[in-house]
Amino acid sequence: TTTTTTTTTMMMISSLDSYLMYAILFATAVVPLSCLELDEQVVVQVVMTLARFVMLFFMLATTGELATQQQEQQQHLNGMANTTTLTATAMTFQPAPLVRWQGLSEMLPIVVFSQIFHHSVPGLSHPVANKRELKSIFASTALFSTLAYTLLGLSLGSAFGMSVEQSSNLHWNEYHAIDGTWWTQLVSIYVVCFPALDVVSAFPLNAITLGNNLLGAAYGSKIQEAENHRWTRTQFRLLASVPPIVLGILERKLGTITDYAGTTGFILGFSFPALLFLKSQQKAIAQGFSSKTFYASYATTHRCIPWLLFGFGIAMALYAVYFLVLAQIQGEDSGDD
Repeated sequence: TTTTTTTTTMMMISSLDSYLMYAILFATAVVPLSCLELDEQVVVQVVMTLARFVMLFFMLATTGELATQQQEQQQHLNGMANTTTLTATAMTFQPAPLVRWQGLSEMLPIVVFSQIFHHSVPGLSHPVANKRELKSIFASTALFSTLAYTLLGLSLGSAFGMSVEQSSNLHWNEYHAIDGTWWTQLVSIYVVCFPALDVVSAFPLNAITLGNNLLGAAYGSKIQEAENHRWTRTQFRLLASVPPIVLGILERKLGTITDYAGTTGFILGFSFPALLFLKSQQKAIAQGFSSKTFYASYATTHRCIPWLLFGFGIAMALYAVYFLVLAQIQGEDSGDD
């Protein structure tokens, strides 16, 4: 018993050390990038964008093959005691229901959060030479990401059912077991490792946006002078990039992080843009300018629509938080029982 306890403790320590090591390695990559301007990391962003297309292709092209093996293992290996992780998943396979309303409060924040780029529009727009193309660029980006997420969700949901991993790419950890060829091992390593690498390009975009917003809030009307001092900008970029990594070390469950972080997507995607528009419109009218600009649309010419969007974002955020807290309380109660 003592030996077993010691072994378990050592394994836990080893796991913790590994997690901390990778977190530090991640920090050494993303924190310096967060201190750079977007036009200084164009090559990194373009390469990672192309890599996302490769990731999408690999997952969609090989999901069917994984599902086929899963079905074969379910038929022929039931009852075996020693199986691989994929086999164990196959033996307990349960198809996902077409509709499950209980998961709506968890799904909506993640869906909204996956499409959030509103807060980064000024920073993303700055390197674009022809600003007239921004509308089509952002529209096509939103359309492509929606189609990509929908295809992945339908494919993985039908293939792995209720046993799908919170981070679905982990299913490819066993992909090389199908025939053992070099290319299947390559696909396995790529799909399993890429999400971590993908965050290397996405994290700095958010840190730059947050750092710039903090800089503007701190210096107010003197923002133009502060922006010209690189060390001043860097300080706020560090303030934006370091705390999330520290919190990520403290909370290590991906599902918990996405559940609660996703609720902010409603406010970022609906409430804040509407509030900013209303405030800018009010200021333009107060200074004698027309509130209708080149960027005016149907939504901005009807004053009730921004207010509806603002209220919708707040209401949905409260809805999601309520059910998340309720689920956590019920989970703790069942655990005590």
